[in-house]
Amino acid sequence: MPDVTALTGDYIHRRTKWIESCFREISALRAPLGVFGVLGNHDHYGGASRASRRALISSGAVDVTNTGVDLTRDGQTLRLGGVGDLWEEKQNLAAALGKKGKPGTAIILSHNPDYAERISDPRVALVLSGHTHGGQICFPFIGAPIVPSRFQQKYRAGLCRAPNVPVFVTTGVGSSFPPIRLNCPPEVALLTLSCGAA
Repeated sequence: MPDVTALTGDYIHRRTKWIESCFREISALRAPLGVFGVLGNHDHYGGASRASRRALISSGAVDVTNTGVDLTRDGQTLRLGGVGDLWEEKQNLAAALGKKGKPGTAIILSHNPDYAERISDPRVALVLSGHTHGGQICFPFIGAPIVPSRFQQKYRAGLCRAPNVPVFVTTGVGSSFPPIRLNCPPEVALLTLSCGAA
């Protein structure tokens, strides 16, 4: 079992009728230090943002949108925070990181990986994102024709590099429009963090 479970958004697409069944599954997630999440742009469409946020919290997850928590294990503390979706909400990294001038290391949940291009605070050691869904349709030698990012293939999937911070972009478990995947399997990523890793 992972120490932390992080959810990076896009739980539903436009229809509030899927909220209940989606978050019923999410409520089964467990982690010793907690389950944390933010909303994605699709969770806002069709006026679903309030219901999605309520369901996220009711599922037992901690909504870390523009806030954060300090997690402690074996005497070491790590800040886990989040920011609002780049397309649909405001982002408050300072609130996610906590007290100004406070030393430490942080992981930030940002649904859209493009936000990582704006991060310069040295406390942020890693950004976890989704949003691109891996492109959903990928062709050999070409990649994904459509990646919803200003930076295209750079943030399609996997471990990427923003100017000042590494970013891990999951392909996620579902799909958007069109509702298909080709050479882009869904994933639940398990990341192992090491102190002092480059």
